[in-house]
Amino acid sequence: GISRRGGRLLVEPALPGTWEGFEATLTLDGTQVHIVVSRDGEEGTPKVTVNGKPMPAKGFPLPGLASSTRLRKAAS
Repeated sequence: GISRRGGRLLVEPALPGTWEGFEATLTLDGTQVHIVVSRDGEEGTPKVTVNGKPMPAKGFPLPGLASSTRLRKAAS
């Protein structure tokens, strides 16, 4: 799932066996976040990127997300 926990954005995918992955675009606090989940070719384990950057094990800190990942502000 995709969640906010303790001021962090976490993505913990549980892909069905037939899915290769998925993409989602969310707006969090007025900022667009693009999430891509895909299977690792060899092991088939899910790989997560947020705005093109690998997801850290502890997730992205939400207050620093915009500056660390160069997010775009969503239109109002």
